[in-house]
Amino acid sequence: MTRLTDDAVRSRLATAIDHAGGVRAFAKLHHLPPSLVSDSRTGRRALGPSVLAALRLAKHVTTSHYYAPITRAELRRPVGRRSEVAGSPASP
Repeated sequence: MTRLTDDAVRSRLATAIDHAGGVRAFAKLHHLPPSLVSDSRTGRRALGPSVLAALRLAKHVTTSHYYAPITRAELRRPVGRRSEVAGSPASP
């Protein structure tokens, strides 16, 4: 599966607009407001589902995780103390 950035999608949108003959022509062809098409192309609006559908694209949201080095301060911090848990009373 090819993953596209917002900039790549906006580039595809600009190309599609040019092929259609302009913003109004593209908007009319896909039953969209011309302001939505123009604002999506320039980045004033997010790339919404109707513009993506016109480009035959869909937005896929994924979550990812990463690992980071532990800082020296984190190495000195005790692990699992009750006082570090939010809302629990501190141990005497």
